[in-house]
Amino acid sequence: MYDTTSTLAQLSISHHGEYIGRGSLICALHSISAGKTPRFLYAKSTDSTSISRESKAPFSAYPMSSGMEDLIRNIPPMVVSNALIQSFFTQVNWRFGVPDQWFLSACTQMWKVLQYPEARGYQINANWLSLFFAVLASTPPETLHFYHQQINQFHSGDTNRTLESIMDDFFACSVAARRLAEEEHLKQPSLSLMNSAADGTVLGCLAVPLLCCYLAERGRVSEAWKLAGNAIRNAEAVGMHRDPAWRQWQIMSEDERLLRRRAWWGLVIWDMLYSFLLGRPKMIRKEIFDVALPSLDDPDVNQDPFNLYQAVLIQLSGIVGEALEKCFSVEYPNCSVFFEVDQKFHQWGRHLPPQFQCEYDDNSSQQHSNNYEAGYLSTLARHRYTLHTWYLLIRMKLHIASITGQGRTPQRRSHIEESRRLCTVFAMDLIRLQCETWENALQRKTDSGYDLPGSHWFFEGCFALFEAAVALVTTLTRYPWPEKAGEAEQLIDRAVVVLTQVVRAEEGKKGEIARMAVEVLTSLANEHWWRARSPSHGSPSSLEDDPGVLLHPGMYNNHGQIATQLSSSAPPPPHPAQSVALIGDLASPGHAHAQLYHHHQWYAPSNYEPSLIAHHQPHPNTLRGVASATEDGGYDVDSSNKGAI
Repeated sequence: MYDTTSTLAQLSISHHGEYIGRGSLICALHSISAGKTPRFLYAKSTDSTSISRESKAPFSAYPMSSGMEDLIRNIPPMVVSNALIQSFFTQVNWRFGVPDQWFLSACTQMWKVLQYPEARGYQINANWLSLFFAVLASTPPETLHFYHQQINQFHSGDTNRTLESIMDDFFACSVAARRLAEEEHLKQPSLSLMNSAADGTVLGCLAVPLLCCYLAERGRVSEAWKLAGNAIRNAEAVGMHRDPAWRQWQIMSEDERLLRRRAWWGLVIWDMLYSFLLGRPKMIRKEIFDVALPSLDDPDVNQDPFNLYQAVLIQLSGIVGEALEKCFSVEYPNCSVFFEVDQKFHQWGRHLPPQFQCEYDDNSSQQHSNNYEAGYLSTLARHRYTLHTWYLLIRMKLHIASITGQGRTPQRRSHIEESRRLCTVFAMDLIRLQCETWENALQRKTDSGYDLPGSHWFFEGCFALFEAAVALVTTLTRYPWPEKAGEAEQLIDRAVVVLTQVVRAEEGKKGEIARMAVEVLTSLANEHWWRARSPSHGSPSSLEDDPGVLLHPGMYNNHGQIATQLSSSAPPPPHPAQSVALIGDLASPGHAHAQLYHHHQWYAPSNYEPSLIAHHQPHPNTLRGVASATEDGGYDVDSSNKGAI
C-alpha cells in the first residue's frame, strides 16, 4: 500500500526523483509502512539515454517560446480583455495585491501603442506582457465562460477550445513573454541610458506569484518553487532587495516604489511557504535585504486591506524561515527546538489584528460595509480564511516533522506525545475548516451567489485538506488516541466527500490534487487497522507513565505500541510555555461548535487557543516601518527609513 499511496502523494506536488523533505506527506505515509521501501527515489544521472516515456499531452498547446509578434496576436480584443481584468481585480487580486490604478493606466499605454503601430519609438515590454497574460490566466472561470466563444473566435476560430485550454494558453503566453525578456539580456547591451534589457524586471517579478499559484493549483508545486527561485535572482539583479528609499538610488516615483516593495515581499512570502511545503531550503535570508514593510499609515489602508494582509503574511513567513533553518536542516533537532518554534507561531496567532480573528464582530463588519467599498467584507473573509489555513497547516506540518523523521537521538516520551497530540488536533481543526468553508460556499452560491473563499478554492485549501487527512490517519495509526478515533473517522470520511466534490467541480489539471487525494485516502480508509479501537490496543494513557522515558519516533510499531526497549535518561524538557502549557485547551476532548457568521459564513476551528479567537489589539511594535531581523525569527520594524548601504 505504501508504494501506491506514496507515489500518488509524490506526484501531487512533484515528479519522481525530486527531493521532498521532512514533514511531508511521503514522510507521514512512510512512518506507517514496514520501513523496507526506501523513502525517496533519486533522479539518475549516469546514463546518456533514458527509457522512453509514454506520450503525454503538453501543458499547453501554445508554445512557451514565442516572438513578440505572436504574443501580441494572442491578446484578446480590448473589450474582452477589460472584462477579464475587471473580474480579476474583483475576485482574485485580494491574493496578490497588483496595484489596480497603475495596472489600468499601463493597459491604456499598451492599447495606444497597439492602436497606432506606425508610431515609432515605443514597443510593448515583454515583462509587462508576462504580467498581463498572468492576470488573464488567473481570471475566474465563470468570467471566461461568459466570453468563451469570443475568445475562441478571435484566437483561432476553434469554438471547441475548453476553458482550461484558454487559461493554459494565457499561462503559456506569460511564460513565453518571460523567456523573451530573459533573452534580451543575452543581446549586446544598449549604450543609451534611456533603454535597458533590465527595464520591466520588477513587473516580471510581480507576475511570478500569479504564475506560481497557477502551477500549484495544478499539482506543479515543485515547478512553482523553482520559478520563485529564478525570480528572486532576477529581483536581486535589479536591486529589489534594497529599499526604494535607499539613499543611493535615484529618486523613484511612488508607483515605482510600491511596485518594487510589493513584488519583493510577494517573492519572500512564496519562497518561504513553498520551501516549507516541500521541505527544501529557502533562497532569501533576512540579513540580505532592507525593504520596508507595507505602509499602514496610508489613510486609504482600510479601503485597500491588502497592505495589512501582506504585512501579517510577512510576519508569518519570517517565522517559517526560522523553522526551515532550525527544524528542516540536515541535522534532526530535538523536540524542544520544534516546541520553541511552534511557540512563535502561537504568538503570531495571538497577535493577529482584530479583523483577522475568528470572532470578528458582526457589528464592526456592518460598520465597515457602510463606510468602505462593497467588496471589503468579501476580501476580509478571504484574507481571514487564508491566514488561518496557513496557520493550521504550518503548525501541523511542523509537528509531523517532529514525529516522523529518522536518525535522531531518543526523545522524552512526553515530548513525542505532545507533538502527537498537537498534530492530531491541528489536523482535525484543519479538516473542519476546509470542509466547512467548501460546504458553506456551495450553499451560499446556490442561495444567493455570494462569493466566499470556498467558491474560489485555491491550492491552499485543497492541499491543506489532503495533508490534514493523511496526517490524521498516520498519526492516529502510530499513536492511537481512542477518545478521538470516532470523530477522526467521521472527519476522514467528510474530507473524502468534499474532495470528491472538488474533482467533479474542477476541470482537467486543476482537479489533479483532489483526484490523487481521493485515491490515497480511499486506499487508507480501506485499511481498517487505523479505525476506532478500544484502549487495550494502545493509547497515550496505556503507555509508560514516566515522562522521563526516552522514545524515538521509530520505537512505535504500526499499532501504536512501543516496539523497543526504553531508556531512562533524558535531556531536559522544554520550558513549560513551550510544551504542555503551549496548547492550553487544545487537548481538551470537547469541541466548540462551528461559528457561522451572517456576513462571512466564517468557520471558527474548534479547540483553538482562547487567545487566538479572542479580540486582540496588534502588538505595539507590530507592522510598522522597515523590516529587520528579530529574535523570534520574524521581521521587526524601525520607524525610521534606514538608508545605509
